[in-house]
Amino acid sequence: MSDTLLGGPAASESSNVPASPPASPPADQGGPANGDWTASLPDDLRGVAEAKGWKEPADALRSYAHLESVFGADKAGRTLLMPKSGEDAEALDKIYSALGRPEKPDEYGFGELFGDQEINRDLTAGMAKVMHEAGLSKAQAHRMAKAYDEIYQAETAKREQEFQAEMDRAEASVSPEKLEMGRRLFRLFGLPEDERKAVSRAVESSLGVERAINLFATLAHKIGEDRLVDGADPVGGVSSPAGAERRMAERMNDKSFLDRYLQGEPTAVAEIEELAKRVAQK
Repeated sequence: MSDTLLGGPAASESSNVPASPPASPPADQGGPANGDWTASLPDDLRGVAEAKGWKEPADALRSYAHLESVFGADKAGRTLLMPKSGEDAEALDKIYSALGRPEKPDEYGFGELFGDQEINRDLTAGMAKVMHEAGLSKAQAHRMAKAYDEIYQAETAKREQEFQAEMDRAEASVSPEKLEMGRRLFRLFGLPEDERKAVSRAVESSLGVERAINLFATLAHKIGEDRLVDGADPVGGVSSPAGAERRMAERMNDKSFLDRYLQGEPTAVAEIEELAKRVAQK
């Protein structure tokens, strides 16, 4: 028998007998035991996978893809965590700041908002404090302040129109004598014009215009009676010729009084006659 048949050396390259097939490759010694794909992961990552319940690598990739869609690179630095509750001040402060709330209430800049317009500084400072506590951004605070100012101005104009209408009704229903007596009362006070108007407006707004006029007239009448009893001058305290001359000029420049005088209204005529007597004493 030949050496080949007897199991001798392998046939030469020229032999036609095929060589034995190679043995199967050994199993992958580094793969996970029992199909556990997380076995090769570090402990911390393996814990994450177990906590998430990921059964295979695809689960982890799906989770990552989802996170990237929500917190992608274009959203970097623009994500915020919801507060645990309404009492989570730290989380709320971060949200308010991110939305544009200034660091301090006085940084809302209401002065620049209203410019030269006269505003109540104490009121705006109080509003700024409350707005800051509520977490309003500067833009939100400005919008609210402007809206409040517009509402306030509209309401003020409305009240002024209503007051003027009430004044017109009162002047039409109250006698000229009472109106003049009320005016005399304020002249006796010796107040500057702007202060007289302020006092008159305050009383009229509180009591109502017609009731206030009647009250002023009654007081003026009582004061006049007292002055007569004391022997004082009956024409509003004018005791000198120079004073009477000034009063007469004032009355003649008062269109309402002048109309009454020219129409022969007794009270107006009597006052001018008395003043004329005083002037004649010069």
